[in-house]
Amino acid sequence: FASAYLSALLVPARDRREATVLLMEQVRFGRADQARVAMAALHKTAGVQIAVGDRDAWLAWWQSRQ
Repeated sequence: FASAYLSALLVPARDRREATVLLMEQVRFGRADQARVAMAALHKTAGVQIAVGDRDAWLAWWQSRQ
């Protein structure tokens, strides 16, 4: 999943919201390995200090933004 992680890090600012939506879909519905990569990418791109692997915290963060 290295390509997915690197792609997320290279998303232009104008597309960051859409990328975050796509990453959160992986957190919500992806397999454990896919969700972990998405959380790692979100950790870097969103600048949120939530532990990679804490799926419930990421889901709560996302819900608070909606």
